[in-house]
Amino acid sequence: MCGIFGFAGRASRPDRDFLKKAVDSFSYRGPDDEGFYLNADSTVGLAHKRLSILDLSAAGHQPMSDESKTRWTVFNGEIYNFLEIKEDLEKDGARFSSTSDTEVLLYAYKKWGSQCVSRFNGMFAFGIYNSKRGKLFLARDRMGKKPLFYALAGGNLVFASELKAILSTGFVPFEVDPSALNFYFALGYAPNDKSMIRGVRKLPPGFSMEFDIASGKAEVKQYWDAPAFEGPHDEDRALEEIEEILVDSVKKRLMSDVPLGAFLSGGIDSSLVVAFMRRVHNGEIKTFSVGFEGSSKNELRYASLVARHFGTTHKEIMVKADMGDLERISGLLDEPIYDNSMLPTYYLCRHTRQDVTVALSGDGGDELFGGYIHYQSADTARRAGKFFFPPLNLLARAVSSRLREGAFGKNTLAGIGMGEKACFTYPTQIFREGERQRLLSTPPGKTELMAPRLFRESLMNAKNYDYINQMCYADIKTFMVDDILVKVDRASMFNSLEVRCPILDYRMAEYSFRHLPGVLKIRGGAKKYLLKKLAGKYLPAALDLERKQGFDIPGDTLGGNKSRVPQRLLDFGPNEFVSRPFIEALARDQISGRGHLWHKIFALYFFLRWLEACRG
Repeated sequence: MCGIFGFAGRASRPDRDFLKKAVDSFSYRGPDDEGFYLNADSTVGLAHKRLSILDLSAAGHQPMSDESKTRWTVFNGEIYNFLEIKEDLEKDGARFSSTSDTEVLLYAYKKWGSQCVSRFNGMFAFGIYNSKRGKLFLARDRMGKKPLFYALAGGNLVFASELKAILSTGFVPFEVDPSALNFYFALGYAPNDKSMIRGVRKLPPGFSMEFDIASGKAEVKQYWDAPAFEGPHDEDRALEEIEEILVDSVKKRLMSDVPLGAFLSGGIDSSLVVAFMRRVHNGEIKTFSVGFEGSSKNELRYASLVARHFGTTHKEIMVKADMGDLERISGLLDEPIYDNSMLPTYYLCRHTRQDVTVALSGDGGDELFGGYIHYQSADTARRAGKFFFPPLNLLARAVSSRLREGAFGKNTLAGIGMGEKACFTYPTQIFREGERQRLLSTPPGKTELMAPRLFRESLMNAKNYDYINQMCYADIKTFMVDDILVKVDRASMFNSLEVRCPILDYRMAEYSFRHLPGVLKIRGGAKKYLLKKLAGKYLPAALDLERKQGFDIPGDTLGGNKSRVPQRLLDFGPNEFVSRPFIEALARDQISGRGHLWHKIFALYFFLRWLEACRG
């Protein structure tokens, strides 16, 4: 796990100081080593910060070249099947000087060119400079575990693991993209290839780019997408296939030259990961859980139950939500995301890093197997749809519009009023169209205001999926990659910890969409039907498989009416992006206890704190 940066183009000439300034902006991503490469005429520069995981020797140093010194790479991530690829390459005469997967990456590119990415099973973002062809090749893994930002201007290309590295160079000015800001206040993140800064984009998951240095032109291609539904597998066969994939996925992710452990919440996903770690590993397994002092949202007893069942060395961390930590973390973010679990995830990573350098997690189970409440709500609405008719929809919509923000039942009535798909699209909007019209200092037009919902609906209608799988697909393309995985990447990297997600192995994603109909994900209103069946085979009988608690900050700890976050909103100075009167009214409503508005409060806080940090 590392941080990467690169530049290519003939209009400017980067030097070592330029490269170092960029990677120093995210030095926490690689505390073990750093490296720089400049070609002869300074039209290409690469820089790397290393967190050593495989081949801890100097042979794993980056930027790394092949034996001819014509191909150079900076690589962030892990290729879990690199030993199989290495064996194939050795049969063709390749000779390796390290035990690093980075060197395998280089020789795979040498043999297969841009098609090499289709052979990798892993999480990755990398750049490869090919001096013979005068091109720079970029790629990002299928599920979007590793970030990759880029900007094109004046015939030049710059790319980096984090947005702040690009900003630190002055390559693009600090100018907030109004479209991304609109999406942020609707969804809590800038989706797909958008970033919060105008002119900077994200390379989407499953995409690659080839940049021609002479012409300054870039070609972006998609090399992977979730497959179309081909036909259902029966329940017994599906259970066998899922188990086989997950066991192999866990096994591949135990590859490490540094201490390794696992997050353990006591939920289905992380518990299954630990169960299969125990199956394939007879030695010590270290597991880690976090809980908040004085909070009812505490699942440590379930995590402890699982840890005892599988004989892990378990560490429970009790923390107190601290405003100073929230200020520091939100100030480190390269762009704002609204996720109330950022702080507990940070605490979990911080304490885990004291014992291990790599941790496995259960991320991906909700998105691939139907674990969110909006899947359940949509399924319930669909089954009960025959009881709704247009006059009732209109009445529900009218009543909802008259209720104040935070009022009990407002979102439920709004969902009924807007139809069954609103059970998915409507609640995801933190600030709805009318609110964003008042919040944003330069309100977007009607089409832009509707964009978040239309964007989601266009994804939901993709391929030939049933309704549940449409929602799963939309989530892996938006919420998972631009919120969940960003949160985990930044929280772990702030602590120089690598996190691996076995459930997000691309083979699991392909199987889930190709052969699992919605009825094996949501059945009778129950979430994660098939995964619970698998859990029932291996997890302790005393574990409550039906519970679902969010991994977030207790609302009354930092976001409640007596807490500091609403008050902090009143301390931020005015700016040109959001309405000061709107924010003041919202904060005072929360402080006075007139509304349950903490999600809006936190969304505003993360944006304003990010803006404050960027402007110094």
